[in-house]
Amino acid sequence: MLGSLQASVARRRLLLGGAIGGFGALVAGTAGAQTPTPAAPSPDFEILQYDPPRRFAAGARVGNIIYLAGEDGKVWTSGDEWYMIPGGIIPQTERCYENIRASLRHFGSDLQYIFKQTTYYINYDDRNLNAEVRRRYLPRPVPGTAVQVASLSDPDSLIEVDVMAVIP
Repeated sequence: MLGSLQASVARRRLLLGGAIGGFGALVAGTAGAQTPTPAAPSPDFEILQYDPPRRFAAGARVGNIIYLAGEDGKVWTSGDEWYMIPGGIIPQTERCYENIRASLRHFGSDLQYIFKQTTYYINYDDRNLNAEVRRRYLPRPVPGTAVQVASLSDPDSLIEVDVMAVIP
């Protein structure tokens, strides 16, 4: 028992000594530290801004892979003004894929290069109507995930889709 008590005390001293030493190094290091200059973005990395600009980016390209932000059935008239396509899930889904197509084309890709998508629904029963529209826009089945959510970015939005695609 005495051996295990001595080992426990030794471990605590070691941990406490390491913590104090680390704190001392932190304090000493920050006194003369300068804010590091951010590295220039890699040519293999690009952020796509929306046009008109918004508070968030449309997507990113990393190498030859594109990661898009979620798109819905909005038509943007300025960086903070829009209107939702009226008429329900079918016209909103059509606009959603048109928005996706525009972003993919900016990066030199298109809908046929999508390899993964996630679809967010307000009403999960809209999946079949969405599937009809999706088949018109995507030439083949694409691995995907479907999620029902309580709400999206606009109270009138019924669907949102985000995708990943390659640049051929």
